Amino acid sequence: MFRCPILVALRIRFTSQPCTRLACDSTRLVSATSAAYSTRTTRSSNQFTFSTKYPRQRPSDGAGKRSGNATGSGGKGKGGGGGKRMPGLALPARLRLATFKAPSAKPSDKKPTQPGRPGTAKRSLESQDDRKDARAKGVAGRGAPKTQKPNPKAAQAKDEYDIATAKHTAKFSLSRTHFDNAKAETIAKLEEQTSEARFETMGLRPELVAAVKEVLAYDQPTQVQALCIPELLSNPEIPILCAAETGGGKTGAYLLPVINQLKQEEETLKAAVDPEESKRLDVVEAITSDGSTTSALSGTASVRKLRRPRAVIVVPSRELVAQVTATAKTICHRVRLRVVGAHAGMPASEMEEKIATAPVDLLITTPGSLNYLMRNAGFALSQTRHLVVDEADTMTDEDFGPELDTILKSATKFVNELDRPCQFVFVSATVPLTLNRMLQRHFPQVKRVTTASVHRTVPGLRQRFVRIDGSTSKQAMLIDLLKRAVIDDDRIIVFCNTRKSCELVGAHLKENGFDAHDISSNVDVKHRAKIFKEFSSPSTVAQGKEPSARKPMIVVATDIASRGVDTVNVGHVILFDFPQTAIDYLHRVGRTARNGAKGRATSIVAKKDRKLADKIEEDVKRKQVLA
Repeated sequence: MFRCPILVALRIRFTSQPCTRLACDSTRLVSATSAAYSTRTTRSSNQFTFSTKYPRQRPSDGAGKRSGNATGSGGKGKGGGGGKRMPGLALPARLRLATFKAPSAKPSDKKPTQPGRPGTAKRSLESQDDRKDARAKGVAGRGAPKTQKPNPKAAQAKDEYDIATAKHTAKFSLSRTHFDNAKAETIAKLEEQTSEARFETMGLRPELVAAVKEVLAYDQPTQVQALCIPELLSNPEIPILCAAETGGGKTGAYLLPVINQLKQEEETLKAAVDPEESKRLDVVEAITSDGSTTSALSGTASVRKLRRPRAVIVVPSRELVAQVTATAKTICHRVRLRVVGAHAGMPASEMEEKIATAPVDLLITTPGSLNYLMRNAGFALSQTRHLVVDEADTMTDEDFGPELDTILKSATKFVNELDRPCQFVFVSATVPLTLNRMLQRHFPQVKRVTTASVHRTVPGLRQRFVRIDGSTSKQAMLIDLLKRAVIDDDRIIVFCNTRKSCELVGAHLKENGFDAHDISSNVDVKHRAKIFKEFSSPSTVAQGKEPSARKPMIVVATDIASRGVDTVNVGHVILFDFPQTAIDYLHRVGRTARNGAKGRATSIVAKKDRKLADKIEEDVKRKQVLA
C-alpha cells in the first residue's frame, strides 16, 4: 500500500509535538516539499538535490525508521524538542531522477560534502576506478579519450623530411669571411682605396681599356674588379677565390684579366719567331668562318690547336652561357680572339663543329657539355692555361659536384704531366661550407679575395616580409602585391621553389590578367631565350628617350634565373615560395638593385618558413651577414 509521505510526516508530528505548532510546521514542510518539485535551477541534473534545506542524512540510533520514535533521543533538533533533525523525504523509484557523476572540483574549491545514503560514496569510487582501469586497457568507456592509431608512413615521411632539411641546411651553411666581424673603420678604408682605382693603372692592355669604356660603359671599376683584376694578373699560377655580392661586376672581374693574359701570350710568342723563317714556309692549320687563316708557323701554333681551348669558363646554366658569351665576344672582337659558347641546348653536331673547325681561345660551357666533349669529341684540356668556375657555390652541390670534380682532375693531370701552369679561378656570390671543403680538397693553397659586402644584401634594396595567416592565402596575397607593384615597375620576377609551382603560378597570373611567363626548365630552350631577351631589353628611359607606356612583364622562375643572370632592369622581386637557405635568398633578391641601382624585394612567408625568415629579417635590420 502506498502512503503519501506528506501525510506520514503530519501524523508523526502530531503525536510528538503540541497541537499549537502543527499548522506552522506542516505549512513549512509542505512549502519545502513543493519547492523541491517546482524550483527552477541552473544546476545540472547530476547536481540536483530534491531538498536543499533538508538533505538526506545517514540514520543514526534508529533515527528515520518507521517503527519507533522518529526523532530519536539526545540532543536538540532544529524542529524543536530534544530529538534530532528529521531525515529528508524519500521519493518512490518511479519519481527519482537518474544519478550521474558530477564533475570533480579543484582541490582549492572543493566544498565539504554532506553525508548521503549508505554505500553511495563507495559505489561512486568503485565506478571511477572501473572507468580508470578501462581507459588504461584502451577500452572506450564513457568519457574516455579517443586515441588515434599511429601512422607509420606519416612518421617515416616526417623523419625523412627532417633529415633532408638538416642535411640541406648543413650543406649550404655559409662560411665565415674576414669581413664578417670587421669594424666600420676597416670597411671604410677598403672602400676608400677601391674608389681610387682606375682601369688604366691596373696593367690592362690599351685596347681592352678602350673596349671596357666604350662597349661595357664602365668608367670606373667596381670594388670586386678593383680587388680581383690586379690579383689575377700578378698571380697567374695561384688558385684564387673571388667572392662578392650579386650585381657587383664579377663577370668583368675575371673576363678582363683572362683575355688580357691570352693576348699577351700571343704577342710574346709572335715576338719569339724569326720573321725571315716564317716568310720562307707557311702552313695553314685552319680557316675560320670569317675567312681568316691560322698559320702553323706563326708562333701561336704551339698554343692554338684544334679541340684544345686555351681558356675555359664553366657556368651552371644555358642562359648564363649565352650571357657570358655575348659579353666576351664584345670585348674579344677588339683584340681578335675566338670565343665559343656550348651548352646542352645545342645539337651535338653543332657543338663539335664549333670546336673542330678552328682553334678556340675562350670556351664558355656548362659542366655537362664539357664532359660530353671530352668523352666523345676528342676534346682535351692539355692547352688550357685558365680555368674559371663561375657561380662556384652552385657548382659544388650534388647536381654539378661529380662533373666538376672530373673537369678539375683532368686539368690538374695535364698540369702535372706537362709541367706547365694553369690558373684556377673560382667566382661566387657566397661561400658555403661545401665550396670550402672542395677548395681544401683540391686547392689547399687557394688565395681568397672578398669584398666587404659579401653575405650581405646591397644598400639600395628595400626588403619586406609578408606573413600569411588564416585570413588569406599565398595566391591572393601575390595578386594583391602585383596590383601595387606594376604601378611603379614594369619588370618583375616571381620566384618559386619547384617547376610545378612555377607552372601553377604562371597560369594563375594569366587568369587574373597579368602578362606572366613561365621560364622554368620545363619550357623549351628557344622560347625561354626569347622571353629572356624581351625581358632584359632596357626601357626607353634607360636609353635616354622619352618615357613610353611599356606593359609590365612578369616572369615566374625557379633558381635558374637567380644564378648570375644579369637582370639590370628588374625593379621588384617577389618570393612566392620562401627559399630554403640564406644562400638562395641572397641570390634571388640579388636580381634587383644591381650596379648601385635601387630595387625592392617582397617575401611571402608561410608558417613553415617563419623560423628562417625571422632570422634573415633580423640580420637585415642589423646590417649583419646572413647566417
